[in-house]
Amino acid sequence: MKRLFINVALLVLIPLTGIAVRISGAMVRLSNCMWQEVKP
Repeated sequence: MKRLFINVALLVLIPLTGIAVRISGAMVRLSNCMWQEVKP
């Protein structure tokens, strides 16, 4: 039973981490663009 729970958790976590990585990458790009605009 515990093994099944771990498998389900992995199946859920892997796509979530991929989405989180994409979101954080987009946020970093946005902040970089903003910083470039702020600089003279």
